[in-house]
Amino acid sequence: MNIFCKSRFLPQWARFVAVSVFAIALAGCGGSSDTAAPAAAAPAGSTGTVAGAPVGTAVVTAAAASPTTTNTAGNPAQAFGLIVAAGATPVIIQSPPVVNFTVIDAAGKFVTGLTLVKAAGSADPACSTSATSTSGNVTFAMAKLTQPTDNSPSTWQSLISRQRYAADDLTKRYASSDTAKLYPPTYRYSVAEGTTDPKPTATVTNPDTAVTDPSTRLVGILEENTAGGYYTYRFATDVVTPLLLADAVDGKNGVSGKVANNGNVAVKDGKTVHRVGVQLCYTDPASNAKVVVNPLLDFTVGADGVAVPFKAADGKTITDVKKVVDKASCNECHSTLTAHGTRVDPNYCVICHNPGSKDYNTNNTIDLKNMIHKFHAGKDLTKDYQIVRAVAKGVLADAAATKIGFTYPQAQQNCVKCHDGSATATNNTAQGDNWKTVPSRDACGACHDGIDFSTGKGTTLGGATTGHIGGSKQDDTLCVLCHNETNIPVYHSDTMPTTADAAKRTLSASISKVAVDAAGGVTVTFSVTDAGVAVTDSTKFTKPSFGLVKLVPAALGSSTYWVSYTARFRTKDAAKAPVLQSSNENAGTLTANADGTFSYKFELKNGSTPGDISTISHAHVASSVGPAADTTIGTWTWNAAAKTWTEASTTGGANTGPHTVAYEPTLTHRVAMTFQKVGTPNVDNLTNAYFDFVPDGSAVKTTRNIVTMNTCATCHAGVKLHSGYATEYCVTCHNQLTLDPFTADPVDFQRIVHKLHRGKDLPSVVAGGSYAINGTHNYSYSAFPGNIADCEVCHSQTATKPGTTTLLENRTAWYTTPTQRACGTCHDSTAALGHIASNVTASGEQCTFCHSDTSAFGLGVRAVHKK
Repeated sequence: MNIFCKSRFLPQWARFVAVSVFAIALAGCGGSSDTAAPAAAAPAGSTGTVAGAPVGTAVVTAAAASPTTTNTAGNPAQAFGLIVAAGATPVIIQSPPVVNFTVIDAAGKFVTGLTLVKAAGSADPACSTSATSTSGNVTFAMAKLTQPTDNSPSTWQSLISRQRYAADDLTKRYASSDTAKLYPPTYRYSVAEGTTDPKPTATVTNPDTAVTDPSTRLVGILEENTAGGYYTYRFATDVVTPLLLADAVDGKNGVSGKVANNGNVAVKDGKTVHRVGVQLCYTDPASNAKVVVNPLLDFTVGADGVAVPFKAADGKTITDVKKVVDKASCNECHSTLTAHGTRVDPNYCVICHNPGSKDYNTNNTIDLKNMIHKFHAGKDLTKDYQIVRAVAKGVLADAAATKIGFTYPQAQQNCVKCHDGSATATNNTAQGDNWKTVPSRDACGACHDGIDFSTGKGTTLGGATTGHIGGSKQDDTLCVLCHNETNIPVYHSDTMPTTADAAKRTLSASISKVAVDAAGGVTVTFSVTDAGVAVTDSTKFTKPSFGLVKLVPAALGSSTYWVSYTARFRTKDAAKAPVLQSSNENAGTLTANADGTFSYKFELKNGSTPGDISTISHAHVASSVGPAADTTIGTWTWNAAAKTWTEASTTGGANTGPHTVAYEPTLTHRVAMTFQKVGTPNVDNLTNAYFDFVPDGSAVKTTRNIVTMNTCATCHAGVKLHSGYATEYCVTCHNQLTLDPFTADPVDFQRIVHKLHRGKDLPSVVAGGSYAINGTHNYSYSAFPGNIADCEVCHSQTATKPGTTTLLENRTAWYTTPTQRACGTCHDSTAALGHIASNVTASGEQCTFCHSDTSAFGLGVRAVHKK
């Protein structure tokens, strides 16, 4: 399951932690020719007046009235709400727009010193980690909402466009087409794209007349009114008088190409919706925390150019007119979604990422709804799609035509994961149901990309070349006739596989006890229900498979681990000897009991006395793949005629190998099971039942439950991961004695989950290596969608045991007991592994000496992962 594609230069969708409290507000207007409303005092440094701006300390007074709700970190709408509360006009548009805003820190005080540009080398960790970066604290963008007449959804159209020119980059010539797939092409395209208002650079600044004569303005202007507690931002781009890119002056604003409104201008009709958005980043003076937010204001503009903000039903709260997705939905998987450094809200992203905007590197559309759908569809797309270095789907030119790209961690048909307008939705949005009520060729065609709607032909997601059943469509007028809010959810729900849709898996089991008799026989008692109704007929479900493991206690600084009584040897590579793998069995005896329950007695064929748990001495070879001729590999001998492997020291005979598990009846043991409901086809159980017990009958005192599938479901939505639905079941096979048949590397749960989530960013992969499982599952191209350093995304400290409110027993183990096996999975560089090895002595692992929570060195696991 590749989560994202391999590209060491993918845009950084990194997590930031905004723990500060602050407030922002926008208002005003200024300058002689771009003012109309009564003027207030000019901001400090201004050579003109600011019309519609807050008077005196009105903003400070408004912020002080309710300090807990004016925190813009938690309520970005207050960026404009404070200005409105102060009785001022947020925005005035008469030529270049003029906006005023305020920034309030965690202590409720006005933040001073924000800039559009910073001197090279000056420190500003909030906006850039580069010492040479000139990015300042504030960037503005603006768009209007267009209302099509063909039943298409309304779309944002940027009022600021940039023209980029075609170019052939002679510095990038690749040795192979495979490499080119992972990097931008050598040829760049002539494109137009939505963009932000130009800002000063080291070489481009405004003339002295820029405030009083906006026609001479080259870049935006930021003015600070310390006494009033607000800033004034004057746009450089005139959004009133049409200016096509063809008529704009090349390089005038200090950026490559031309900047203009390209004929997309503000509409002063009191009805057309406009949006102004801010990229705001700074270090909070009170908390010293990094703050990154995108305050937004939706408004109409009257004939006088004065903005009228949209408000909620209470008549006070600033609200969005169009909101298809909430950033909180994105952040469930992306930790804190961040693009281009300071874009953290998809409702800001749409200001620039709208129809007509294309990628300079590939000429592909970057309209947000189309682009995001394509990246989430990823490798399931019919056509290749790439933006800069990010490959949603591509095919390498190798002999195997290897497909690379993103793999969404759940079923793409689950539209409500991102879009949900229902009243009960956690991240409800006003237009959250657009996916089913306002279908369009652009949105739907992003995933169904094999269909050419202009001809009605093409390839469906299922691979059929039947095209669009409705034929050719030149616009979206008729889409709703066939695709409406009744049948669109049905199509997507019906095509959701049962392995991803828990509602379709109605059969479940509950284990009530496990007993070990005097002869070492192990019997499990369980009951089965179907949609809550007891099932007493064993023909209604397939014979269950059971795993049986014991928990080996921690020793010498290492962690506890499970070891299987029902292991097997397996080989898939003819050139390699069999490897041991923990497994499960279903060849034992299944009995229907008189009380409606069922019993399963383990076969335990691995015992020297079969069926006796106290005599586990070997494991059988489950698959016999070997070379054409008799061969000895290590201690294993292959008989080509009999097609059997025999291990030299094993007394079990052909197709067996050594595997001794000491029976310790005072230790915690676990039984876990899986089965299917009989049907056409069979359907998986709802989840995997498990049961911890101590064979001597005493109470269970220790177990190993560090992470739960409930947490995984945040991104994976309860889909079947490999062969299980519960991590408590997964670990019965994926423990440290289980090896990969191709590499002989351990595939214990903590190792594979850590490695496949870090993927392309593993130090070993960055150094030129790879990470693959089972021969064909290559995770060297994968990437975690959030902040890989935020361990609590998976290791939630509020995680509970499945179906209960009981906190997960070992939820703190990830930071209280750091071990070489866990930490060495992500930190797998030669240097890191060498450091770990040097701290494993005859006395055991010494990791906790430096990396425990209480270490005097300040290198506790939690501490270092928060940096």
